[in-house]
Amino acid sequence: RSKAIWAAAAGGVLGRLDSDNNTWTYYDQSSKYPPFDTSQILWDGDDVWTATRGGGVACFSKLRGVWQTWDRSARLSSDFVNCLASDSQTLWAGTDHGLSRMDRRTQIWEPVETPGNRLQGRITGLCESGHYLWIAAEKEGLSRIRLADLQMAAYNTLEDRFHMHRVDRVMATADGS
Repeated sequence: RSKAIWAAAAGGVLGRLDSDNNTWTYYDQSSKYPPFDTSQILWDGDDVWTATRGGGVACFSKLRGVWQTWDRSARLSSDFVNCLASDSQTLWAGTDHGLSRMDRRTQIWEPVETPGNRLQGRITGLCESGHYLWIAAEKEGLSRIRLADLQMAAYNTLEDRFHMHRVDRVMATADGS
C-alpha cells in the first residue's frame, strides 16, 4: 500500500509525495487550490482538508480527484482559517473570527453561536476527543463544546496556573498522559 506525505509551501502550493516511488504531485491555482498559505492539513478518510490564510477551507476528494473550496461567501466565519478538526458528522474550522462547522451530509457551513458570543475572536487550536471538541483561543483561553448538544464549558486560565487568556494549541491523549 502506497503512503502519501502532504506538505504545504508558502504562497498556496501544496505537494503530495508518493513515498513508494518518490514522486511529487503539486497543487496550486492551476489545479483550483487557493493561492494562500496553508495553516493546517487534515486527513479524513478519503479526503484531505486544508485550512488557508485567506482562502477559507479547501478539500481534495481522493475519489473525485478535484479540489472544492469554501470561504465567507459559504458562511465560513472568516477566510483566515487557523485550524481544523473533525468528527463523524462535522468538520470544524477555527478562524480569525470565531468557530464554524460544516455538516458533512449537506456540506453547509455555519458559524457556531455560543453563550455571550464567546469564541468570536481568533481560534488557534481545535481537538476532538471523545464526545467533546476542545478549543484554544487567543483571548478566551481554553473551552470545550459537547458534540451532542453544543453545550459549552469555559476554563478560566487566568485563575489557573496559566495566568493568561491566550492558549495557542490543544491536544488530547488517549491514555490521559
